[in-house]
Order: sequence, then structure tokens, then C-alpha cells
Amino acid sequence: MNNNVSFNSYIDNCMNYDKQLIIYFDIDGTLINNNGDYKICINKINRLKKRGVLISIATGRSFVEANKIIEDIKPNFPCILSDGKVIFDYEKKYYMDCVFLPLNEYRNFRKAFDEEFYFVEEYENYYNVTSRKVSRMFAISLNKASEKIYINKNISGKPPISVYIASKKLLSYSKAENLIKSMDFKPNKIVIENYGNYWFKAVHKNIKKEHGYEKIIKNINHQKYQIGFFGDGLNDLEMMKRVDIKFIMGNAHNKLKNIRKGIILTESLSTSLNNLLSKYVENESEDTFEDSI
Repeated sequence: MNNNVSFNSYIDNCMNYDKQLIIYFDIDGTLINNNGDYKICINKINRLKKRGVLISIATGRSFVEANKIIEDIKPNFPCILSDGKVIFDYEKKYYMDCVFLPLNEYRNFRKAFDEEFYFVEEYENYYNVTSRKVSRMFAISLNKASEKIYINKNISGKPPISVYIASKKLLSYSKAENLIKSMDFKPNKIVIENYGNYWFKAVHKNIKKEHGYEKIIKNINHQKYQIGFFGDGLNDLEMMKRVDIKFIMGNAHNKLKNIRKGIILTESLSTSLNNLLSKYVENESEDTFEDSI
């Protein structure tokens, strides 16, 4: 980590202006933070795009959860969604890759949990539920977009990307967790995590953000690009290690702050973006800068 180096010095040391810059942004804790500067950040991001920077997001949110932010940014490079399980090209409106739960294991999961739990299946851009009751409960308790919740309508015919479950008896978290542990289900590739407000989430445990990132960079000539990432969470750790320029938020998990060759941002995201934008202006030719005014 380089917490004794200024932002500008860090950029001067690691930026290669002969390569095209790609910047990924995490959402929660990074773009959406306690500073309340989201709209300012979006403005700075769009100004970076106008100067040729490729912009995208890498988030644990699903497409439905991230959709408003995707529309605000209009990424010009593939997005990493659902912690690497979905890769989405906004410009082409195309899902480049989706990793679904393993079919046979998911069938066994449903069989073991169906009597005691409500199910909400998450697909690329919608949720599938079994009844209006579950739909209302899911939308209200987790503040989900109700227009994206379908009843008994598996459009893709595939297993879900992930699934939310809640005890039909609305047990407390600890009691529900004990009930889950007692179920006749031995997971191999599925892991069940606490999601809050009575809900748990079952996901593919072997797929993370860095897997989505690796799939994307395999399809580009990395010699022509330099990749930066603004992140803060533990789910950003492995992807942060892999990128060229590591922007670590001041509120980040300690494991991120210990990454070598990264910089811990001591100022707000909007200030850091403004500094980055200024460095880009400094390194443009006079003609290019005049043309862009």
C-alpha cells in the first residue's frame, strides 16, 4: 500500500498514458457512500468517458439492483455483476456470460428446503417467485423492484444465478440458521449466506468478482490497456490484486488496505475523480485539449 504517497504522485508513478485506461467502480461503499456525493461522482465519471476512459462497474449487486446506476453511468466496457456471475455489455444490451447454480445440486437444494422455506430465484434481469404473497414479502422487506418480480415464470428455463430463501414461519436469524444447518442437504458448490431481514441467499461459492474480471481480460489485448479499480469491500480483494491501478477507499476493509502497490484514498471519491481528471487534462496535447473544450 502507498498511504504515504499523494494521489498525484501515485498516478504519476503508475499511469501509462500510452495505454487506454479502463476504470471499474464498486457500488456499495464506493460509488454509494456516506459522503452523499453520488451525483457529483457520476458527473466526473462522464467527463472521464468524454476523454476516452472506458468506464464500468464491478459489483455484488444483480442487474436489477444495479440497473439505475448502470443507466446513470452508461458503461462503455463490460460490467461485472452478481459478484462475477454475470458479465453484461451495456452498449450492446448483451449478457456475455452468466454462471447459474449447478442444476442437480439446485434440485436437491429445493427438495430439502421447499417445505420450510419460501424461494425467490434470481435470473439475469428478473426474479421468479411462487406466489403474490412471496412477491410482496420479498419486495417490501428487501426493497426490491416489484415490476421485476414474476410469478411462476422461469423465462430462461435454466436454474437461477442465485436464490433467496426465508423461513415460512419468519423465524429469527439464529433460529433460521439452525434450521438450515439441520436440513438434509450437503452443499458442494452452493453456499448459503445471511442476507438480512429474515432472508438468506444461496450462491455459487466458487465464482467471485475476480472470475468475471479474468473472463473479460482474456478477450482483450491487455498490452493496450491499463485497468484501475475503485473498491472497498472484502469481495473486491482478489480483483483489486489483479488490476494495474488500485484505488482503495478510505473506508475499505483492512485486507484491502494491506494490498501492495495500491493507494488508500484519504479524500472523497469525488475529489479523487477530480484529481484524476486533472491529471488527464495535464497529459493531453494542447491541440487535443483545445478541441475538447
